[in-house]
Amino acid sequence: MAEMSTSHWRKLALLFGIVAGLAMAILASLNDKPQSNQKLPPSALVMVDDGVILQADLVRALTAVSAGRRNLLTEGDEQAILQRLIDEELLLQRAIKLGLVEAEPELRNSLVAALTREVISRSRSEDVDKQKLKEFYETNKQLFTQKPRYFVKAVFLANPKNAAEFEAALAHEDSIDTLINNFAGNIPVPEGLLPKQKIIDYLGPQALADIDSMQIGTWSKIPDGQNAFWRIFLVDKTTETIFARDIIEQQVLTAFKNQRDDQALRDYISNLRREAVITYRTESGK
Repeated sequence: MAEMSTSHWRKLALLFGIVAGLAMAILASLNDKPQSNQKLPPSALVMVDDGVILQADLVRALTAVSAGRRNLLTEGDEQAILQRLIDEELLLQRAIKLGLVEAEPELRNSLVAALTREVISRSRSEDVDKQKLKEFYETNKQLFTQKPRYFVKAVFLANPKNAAEFEAALAHEDSIDTLINNFAGNIPVPEGLLPKQKIIDYLGPQALADIDSMQIGTWSKIPDGQNAFWRIFLVDKTTETIFARDIIEQQVLTAFKNQRDDQALRDYISNLRREAVITYRTESGK
């Protein structure tokens, strides 16, 4: 009887030890998890493991949902949307752990584009230094210079006979409109002042070989050794114009910000490269 009693108490003690051990293990595991009252970073609404849901994230989600509803969102709706954001964060973290970023090109491109927008957004939020803006204008005046523009009328002389008839009409002092109507057919160049390159797109470079030296109201020279060619009449032209900074202040500011944004992105990528270990295959690492 005494032996049974001793055996009984030994079993109870062993069972108690197992229960106590499990309890301590459970408490230890709970202590290892992030606590719900842990200190959040500034602007953070919820932390999901290492991920953060910002107040701005919730505001954007609430705005998107309310846009399609007539009734105002309730506190319950807000809590449901917050829980949905937490679910999305969990799914996102799991997707990253599973390597879906590398496996899905569209997702990869979307993430790269999102980070690019974030870097540019930070750059845009910076104040513009007036001295740097002035130096930018002085250094990049070519960006704010309007190249010469030309207003031309053109005729195409397809053969020597056609060219001879044109020269005869020109000697007869036919009006420009008469010459254009008789020899041009459909006028190939739009009316008005155009950049030189735009006219070249219509007529080719040979037709405008002498345009920079032409005087208003004159015809271009006959090219040597060609049986078919364009003759152009210079109606009007403007010289190169450098616009003063105060006249195009907004254009200068936009160009300055664009260049600053581009440099910010380049610097960001350069920093990433310095911190990364990049290993090439021997035959391609040139």
